[in-house]
Amino acid sequence: MSKYKKYDCAVTEIFESHAKRFSDRVAVVYNNTEYTYKSLNEKANQIACLLVKKGVQPNDFVGILLEPSADFIIIMMAV
Repeated sequence: MSKYKKYDCAVTEIFESHAKRFSDRVAVVYNNTEYTYKSLNEKANQIACLLVKKGVQPNDFVGILLEPSADFIIIMMAV
């Protein structure tokens, strides 16, 4: 038996839920800058909308070429 809880949804759905429940809590700290769940979610949604406008559709592959950073996490959530 696994010690981890199993979910029947995508990571992005879990994140969206946390962003609603814990909007003002710190989600990521990078280079002395704190990002709340709300700010990460807003940035990820902005990028997701841009990708859709550029023609990206569900199940399309999207390459990410970034150094490890808060931006990398935001982009992963957007895709």
